[in-house]
Amino acid sequence: MSKYPTEQELDDSKKFTEFLSKVAFRATNDLRKHLKIDELNFRFAAPFSQNKSKDVYLYRVLDEVQKAGVSIQLWQEYLSDPKGGEKVEEQLERVLFESIIDDQSFRARKLVETLVELICFSQTDEEIYYRDFFLLRDLHESIQAQEDRKEFYAFESSNTNYSIEITSEAIRQLEQNGLDPKRRWYLQKPEALNSTWAKNGFRFSSFRTRYKKIVSLCLPSEFTAIGKSYIHAYGMSKDIHFTADDNSHNFEKAEAWRGISRVGLLCVALVVRCQISLNIVPEGINKHLREMHDSNTVPQSLIDESKAEKVMTGDFVWAWGDLAEVVESKTSTYGFRSYNIRYLNTPPISSIKEDSFASGQIKLFLTRKRAEGILDRMLSGLDFPEAERAHIISLIPKNRDEALKDVAKSAWKAHAAIKAAKNSPQAKTPSES
Repeated sequence: MSKYPTEQELDDSKKFTEFLSKVAFRATNDLRKHLKIDELNFRFAAPFSQNKSKDVYLYRVLDEVQKAGVSIQLWQEYLSDPKGGEKVEEQLERVLFESIIDDQSFRARKLVETLVELICFSQTDEEIYYRDFFLLRDLHESIQAQEDRKEFYAFESSNTNYSIEITSEAIRQLEQNGLDPKRRWYLQKPEALNSTWAKNGFRFSSFRTRYKKIVSLCLPSEFTAIGKSYIHAYGMSKDIHFTADDNSHNFEKAEAWRGISRVGLLCVALVVRCQISLNIVPEGINKHLREMHDSNTVPQSLIDESKAEKVMTGDFVWAWGDLAEVVESKTSTYGFRSYNIRYLNTPPISSIKEDSFASGQIKLFLTRKRAEGILDRMLSGLDFPEAERAHIISLIPKNRDEALKDVAKSAWKAHAAIKAAKNSPQAKTPSES
């Protein structure tokens, strides 16, 4: 079990939570004032019947941010004193922490879905598409309810059939008044109203499809908050659904604290995206948040790093703790780089001599050009012990490439020895010990 946070860490976390609370409640309330809808109409009138369907949509988005704010406050309160002053057995303590982590996974997943959907709407940010979205949602629910009745109870509801007809006609009217069916990103197959939908149903686009769409649309801060791939963005499913094979072998308390940050950053991203959608930045916490957001260059630098060519073919790299040579580089459809490497020392799995890594998973250890320079200097007897020098030099006439690999291995060995010496108890002063 990992240790509880220090007093300083608890204090920093408390300040961060207080800031997130301002974002979740004060910022959302200030933005809500600019929506042409009140609580009464929101609760008791269908979204597609409102004059401003977009405002209804954003009203619900702001609700989700506030729900997350409530959860963040509860998590912070519990995690600051999880035992409540009482001794709790290890198994129960783990379950208590995992219950928090499960809650965070649920909340994060819902916020990610909301943010991805909101970013997609930036390409159809017109009242007619928000109204169409709500109508299609209503139609889909009616069709599914009818299918459920037929399968489990062998009957159909005439009232529901009437509702399906009325909703379908409303959708048809939108298509006649300028809506382009091909822009329906929210459908698995963007097309015009189909007469077979009432009988066979239709599908909304999957999260994966939407995620692929927003990679080129989202802000750097949104991309880092959502996740750098589909798995990172939606991989919390394992914490939402029951999985008996999860034996909690990798459980750690710190994950609960990280969960607060993840949910909090998603809240910030949603508030900023709502500001962009409304083209409004209210004074106060909203303006302060936006200034912080716009001046933060870290998210963009992280994306740039994932796309930059950090190493060249033939360079020697650190790959998750192992020395390797780069044999090939690739660039994905989205511009992200990966590298195929060949292990130079004993591989983590002996039968796997080569592997591939994302750009952020490797670090340059020694450029090929630098290795060439070291090899040439060896001829003068510098830098390496005589035995190693003689062995490497003997390889040059036969296979210079193999000699370069041995240079990298020797440099790696020397680097490890220096690092071990620095970390040894004998190298530490009494104060450091």
